[in-house]
Amino acid sequence: MAREVTNRPKRFSLEESDAIEENERILESGSQQRKENRENKEETAEQPAPTYGSDMVINARKPKGKKTENGITIYVPMEYYERIALMKMRTGVPIKDLALQAVIDFLDRNKM
Repeated sequence: MAREVTNRPKRFSLEESDAIEENERILESGSQQRKENRENKEETAEQPAPTYGSDMVINARKPKGKKTENGITIYVPMEYYERIALMKMRTGVPIKDLALQAVIDFLDRNKM
């Protein structure tokens, strides 16, 4: 004889999920940002382009010499990557900068 199921799992529904509202908020903020960028571009198009002297161009070049920064590639579980990507969308800070800040905070907390 089969046992009677007393605790049924709750069914997932997109209508009851917060994901729809979050997606709409992200899409709305993106379209608003694009609109602001277009307006800013129209304003700056009317201004004359700056001219640079030859000495400014030479100084703008990257100096050749010792490498002062090293890069690290890390692989994170998808769960954490999704959280980082959401932080990037909300703050506008590049993922590279978010990861660097996380590493710096970790190292500062765990000094040896």
